[in-house]
Amino acid sequence: MQVPSAHGDEEQGRFTPALWMQRRSKTLATLVAHQARVDWVADLGCNECALASVLVNSCVVSRVTCVDVDAEVLSRARHALAPTDRDAQALRERPLTVDLVAGSLAEYRPQLEGVRAIVLSEVIEHLDPPVLAQLPRALFEYYRPALVIVSTPNVEFNVHFDGWHPGVMRDPDHRFEWTRAEFAAWARAQANRYGYALTLDGVGYLPCCSSGEAHADLGPASQFATFVRIDPPPQEVAKWPVEGDKGDIEYPWYQGPDLTQLCNTGVEVEDVTPEEQARLDALVDLVYTQTVPWPPRKDTAHSPLAVSELWRTPAVRQTFRTVPLMLAFLASPAAERHGIVWAAPVDGVLDPVRVECEDASGGTVTLTEAALDAARQRAGTVEYASEDDAEYGYYDDEGEEGYGEYDDGDASGEPVATGGPGWASLGSYPARPASADSWAS
Repeated sequence: MQVPSAHGDEEQGRFTPALWMQRRSKTLATLVAHQARVDWVADLGCNECALASVLVNSCVVSRVTCVDVDAEVLSRARHALAPTDRDAQALRERPLTVDLVAGSLAEYRPQLEGVRAIVLSEVIEHLDPPVLAQLPRALFEYYRPALVIVSTPNVEFNVHFDGWHPGVMRDPDHRFEWTRAEFAAWARAQANRYGYALTLDGVGYLPCCSSGEAHADLGPASQFATFVRIDPPPQEVAKWPVEGDKGDIEYPWYQGPDLTQLCNTGVEVEDVTPEEQARLDALVDLVYTQTVPWPPRKDTAHSPLAVSELWRTPAVRQTFRTVPLMLAFLASPAAERHGIVWAAPVDGVLDPVRVECEDASGGTVTLTEAALDAARQRAGTVEYASEDDAEYGYYDDEGEEGYGEYDDGDASGEPVATGGPGWASLGSYPARPASADSWAS
């Protein structure tokens, strides 16, 4: 006899958020925390490739490998993960490849050599003892990734499920379910043997216990072990350019001109190509349109723009490819020469991962007066002299009525600038989710 599954219990609202969502959010948060050293993730026992479906929308990594014994499941996943028309329209800033591999998890696979992170989410409890015994060597000795994330049910928690009694498990396919002590002993043995730092925690804590306070100390529903390699310490990976073999699924990505070469502080003005200059002008125009009040007035200065807000614009991501490259450009003489002034964050936090997830501003960007004038000319706008002029119509200092600065408005009823190409000429792309929590939804 088997206890009703945890999924059924989730549907009854026992866990908020649902337990699967808590597991996925924790996994993604861990990958984000180690993003500087992780560009390729392997999901072993991927089932329906749920983790991959989130990663392909996050741009945390450039390669995802899904491994499962069920070839039919992988075939369905291939269809679900296939690029859509939207992927062709909203081009990614970097390449992304997905591999689908059918076979045993413990079997050594040369195509996984060089993988930087391995995830086994609620998998090991499905493995027969001989396969489980072979798994650590494949994970920690053959592949030796920078990061390994393992989660498994906590059998002590089962008393919280209705209808449970000793000897039953949450799922008919489970070969075992470990206590926290058993899982900790297994995890510590692997960490000590193969040179990994270990963190043990979990998700799925209940705020109150239906079976009484006597069970309040039985831990989380799912327990996690996070292994970080310490010998030798993993090196940071270059997020751009991306190199690798062709995968089963290749997503389209932006391959036009960018500003990555200008991140070199030694680049001189005369070395800037026409394509790079057009990109620089468009960047200035974007900062201008996002920092001036509407309608623009001469008596109001433009406001600083947070770097994290700037990065949210997909065309900016295409321009710089990565947050570190964008920050390197903003701090370079090339940015200052083109009228883009960067101010370091007041709190001193300049962590690219936190900037990308909008947990830190990354400082602010403003424009010099010369850059502002150039942006106005490209947009074909003339600023109102005062708030009253903005309300009743523009007149310049000589009382001449201005024409052609703005049209009557777009579909939302707001007036829109007319004239020069600005950033709109580079295309409009929807922003991707900004935090690990939003990726899990």
